[in-house]
Amino acid sequence: MPRMRLLLGTVVFAALVSTAAAQPAGPDVTLTWDAGEMSKDLSVWHTVITVTGDKVHYEQTYSGRNAGQPDTKPKRGDATVKDAAKLSAALAALDAMPNTKPAPSRNSAEHRETGCVKHGAKARCGSHIGKDAPNADFKAVSDVRDAIGDASLTPG
Repeated sequence: MPRMRLLLGTVVFAALVSTAAAQPAGPDVTLTWDAGEMSKDLSVWHTVITVTGDKVHYEQTYSGRNAGQPDTKPKRGDATVKDAAKLSAALAALDAMPNTKPAPSRNSAEHRETGCVKHGAKARCGSHIGKDAPNADFKAVSDVRDAIGDASLTPG
């Protein structure tokens, strides 16, 4: 009887290991990205990209004075991460950076981009305003966005 339990336990363990190995590898990530003009004529695109395993889901909405126009309709799409190693490397580089505070804007009416990445318990954001040089946080968040973008997202 003890041998039967040991054999059964080994078979169940092997089945669990092979099932876990069959699951797609890759980090679970949520990236939000806002880009547009932050003035009285507000015009902003809000994008949310989620990565679960090797699956990518994309949603983009528009807020602003031109809402409702044909080119501002919400966009959605699904894709597959093509280079999980590139995405993992971009996330590792972001995690390795020290947190920095964004510099205050000199002109709130300029074009502004803000991106935030959340994976696991970690969350990081970076912003870029106008023609100023982007700071390191923004560049690192942009690298994660670009690595996800390699999934060839096609809004549906």
